[in-house]
Amino acid sequence: MRILHLSDYGGPYSGSFVPMLRSAADAARDCGHETGLVFSGSPSGRAWPAELEAAGLPPRFVPLDDAGATARAIG
Repeated sequence: MRILHLSDYGGPYSGSFVPMLRSAADAARDCGHETGLVFSGSPSGRAWPAELEAAGLPPRFVPLDDAGATARAIG
């Protein structure tokens, strides 16, 4: 099973949200599931995408106004 998390999160810091995503993905992995992360916007100037990448959760970014890009990212 693949768990897909779609988010409009674009904060400059990871706060508690990014660690929560990592924990949820770890729990899913322990149950044999894959997790995908898709965010709106661009990762420019943010450190938390690299944190997710280092945790083995490469985030994808899509513009909110591009339905085709969103469909490709979640497909």
